[in-house]
Amino acid sequence: MVNSMNDMQVYGTSSMDPNVLQTGQPNDGCAFLYSKHLKFKIIHVPVDSNRCCAVLCDFPNNVRILMFNIYMPCDTDNDQANLEVYIDVLSKISHVCPNYIDVNHTIIVGDLNTEMTRRNSLYTIALEEYMKNDGLLLCSCCTDDKVLFTYINEFTGSTGRSKLDNFIISKNL
Repeated sequence: MVNSMNDMQVYGTSSMDPNVLQTGQPNDGCAFLYSKHLKFKIIHVPVDSNRCCAVLCDFPNNVRILMFNIYMPCDTDNDQANLEVYIDVLSKISHVCPNYIDVNHTIIVGDLNTEMTRRNSLYTIALEEYMKNDGLLLCSCCTDDKVLFTYINEFTGSTGRSKLDNFIISKNL
């Protein structure tokens, strides 16, 4: 895809093993796709996770924004391993941020894979605790009543609709 877009640059990660031939889409990844002709600098930020990628946007007016794109594991009631991975990804993001103390804003975008209205979900609780500890706020892309869901489970039909894709932003933003 990127080869056909000469003016574009891509930086991302995948949770799929490139050495294993697979069919379908058993795992996902995330990426930033941006123009090579931006008026600001994009610096790739290493994150020790195949569920997260990050960039530092360095603007000419000395504004610096640290951006993360995430694809979190599914919120399930019966999979402790998923919850451990979920918490691990949040921890790895937390470990990156102190290395960039001169940033003005932090933005986390992507598939949080938990419905924030599920107050008793261990995933939602972990995410809310992470946001509180790091001074971040949920900035839902779904506050408009016209956006009813960002995900639908074809198997469960209308009962499987959720708002999973969101923005998390620093309070000063």
